[in-house]
Amino acid sequence: MSGAGGPRIAYQPALDGVRALAVAAVLAFHGGVAALPGGFLGVDAFFVLSGFLITSLLLAEHRDTGRIDLTAFWGRRIRRLLPALLLVLLVVLLVSRQLLPGTELPALRWDALAALGYLANWRMAHRSGDYFAATGSPSPLQHTWSLGIEEQFYLVWPLLLVALLAWTARRARRRGAGAPPSPPEVGGLRTVTLLGTAGSALAAAALFAPGAVDRVYYGTDTRAVALLVGAGLACC
Repeated sequence: MSGAGGPRIAYQPALDGVRALAVAAVLAFHGGVAALPGGFLGVDAFFVLSGFLITSLLLAEHRDTGRIDLTAFWGRRIRRLLPALLLVLLVVLLVSRQLLPGTELPALRWDALAALGYLANWRMAHRSGDYFAATGSPSPLQHTWSLGIEEQFYLVWPLLLVALLAWTARRARRRGAGAPPSPPEVGGLRTVTLLGTAGSALAAAALFAPGAVDRVYYGTDTRAVALLVGAGLACC
């Protein structure tokens, strides 16, 4: 599974089932279904799936071609996500001009710019510092925070992966061990994901404050734990 022209991994129907359950949990949570309060778990499930699938695709490309084409990878992500995001931003801004008080529109414009730059999670984490945003209704673009985290992961993680695979290959050549190990067998990847997962969890614990949870809830560093769990599973 991948975008057109990109690397492929074997289709796994069970992942579609997990995705469907995650969607149902998020919808139930936002719909106010008290018996199904699993919306938070649903978002984490999406992050784990993203980490697993993206890492699996990158490792498959490296295994099949001996390299990872970062330009092509980022191009596929842009073609898949940016058109829909632009449409959402356009519709939200046009409708909000008719429905929201004028005092809330400047904050919404900043929300839109943050969403377009895939930094919506950090905008939402610190949005309470804007007086009109803090005293007004929730942002119609609040949901774009998770897309921001995923896009930041898509930008940074492939770079780290390429660097680590290159370093592992150089070590193997120096030791005269023949061909470099296949990506799924590289223990260094698992070590990096384990350390990153632990660091993210510790950051969330250290930054958590009962009266101000936005920083932990929206922060890329504190949310990376789920993405790295998925990435680690792809390395097994």
